[in-house]
Amino acid sequence: MRREQFSVDALLAAASAETGLDDFGDEEFREALTQLVDSTNKEVALSEMGAMAFKGEVHRTLVNRLRFAADLKRHPEILNEQIDDPIIITGLPRTGSTKLQRMMAADPESHALRFWQMMNPAPFPDAVTGIKDPRIETGRQTLEIMNQLAPGFGQSHPTQFDDVDEEVFLQMFTFKCMLTYLSHPAPAYFDWLMTQSLRGTYRYMKQMLQYIQWQNGGWQQRPWILKSPVHVGNLDLIVELFPQATLVVTHRNLHEVLPSFCHLMGHSWKIKTDNVDPLVLGQMSLTLWSGELKKHLQQRQSLGSKIQLMDVSYDDVKNNAIGAIERIYNHAGRELTPSRRQAMLAWEAKNPQHQQGGYSYKLEDYGLTREAISTAFSEYQQRFSR
Repeated sequence: MRREQFSVDALLAAASAETGLDDFGDEEFREALTQLVDSTNKEVALSEMGAMAFKGEVHRTLVNRLRFAADLKRHPEILNEQIDDPIIITGLPRTGSTKLQRMMAADPESHALRFWQMMNPAPFPDAVTGIKDPRIETGRQTLEIMNQLAPGFGQSHPTQFDDVDEEVFLQMFTFKCMLTYLSHPAPAYFDWLMTQSLRGTYRYMKQMLQYIQWQNGGWQQRPWILKSPVHVGNLDLIVELFPQATLVVTHRNLHEVLPSFCHLMGHSWKIKTDNVDPLVLGQMSLTLWSGELKKHLQQRQSLGSKIQLMDVSYDDVKNNAIGAIERIYNHAGRELTPSRRQAMLAWEAKNPQHQQGGYSYKLEDYGLTREAISTAFSEYQQRFSR
């Protein structure tokens, strides 16, 4: 069991020492980092490898914050980048949203966030123009280590270093993000996070997307294809920051969603600790996602015509994804040209479901029952009958 106690001051100093920089940007992150470190020190029985992983993640995050802040000073035009018309997919985890995002992102006339770039949004200082970006190899090595530590995670959520992935990883650079907890089981941090406004988190995420778009040649009228389950209870912030966005909400039978999510999170937490209690996973998933869906339904009603939204079923994504995408493109006022369709179908053919092997899970593995789910999600199930 880990004996080391982490120090916020020491973590900040190490990042400054590596970069020679001391401006981390928006100071809001400090409280969140302090909450995360305090909760980790007091509550999380990190394995030796888990302690190294946590320290490395925090260091990488802080180094990128420093480099991003420095680039904003040198290039204030970054924040003039337009992100006018993203297609943003949300819904509960394990509802087909990853396939939908990656298939649409095969459209060559779109912007998409690659794993290697979301891990290190800030270019390395030793990068040379015209030479392969060194962040790509770093991303490949990072993913290789992750797959070694938690092979079951990669089986459940297959990812390559150059795959499209979730912009929620950019929220993690604020330390105030649901994914931070979902990859690091710190209970007091989770309780604190549930009381916080995420407006600053979403604002920073948008700035990071502008930063990456600026690096990638600017908007050029190419829409972003974005996706994350964490948006499901934050439609108000999406509309505030991306008022012209097209939102796509994916749906699946909750009795399949929750144990599948728990199965995935169990592998994620095992990267950090050997003490993963499946009953804790079950209760966490029930509490978290029932609360987020309640917010989702309230916001759908309160936002009304301010939000451009459509619903897509898991069965549609699984069995006729190109048909679902055609409806999404029509809804967004975007044409699904033959070349775009061909690129998307080619991606689908290369990436069949369970390509790395199947797996199984049951509600009772996580202390869940159909009755408990029906009670917690009653309003959602009445609305969507799934």
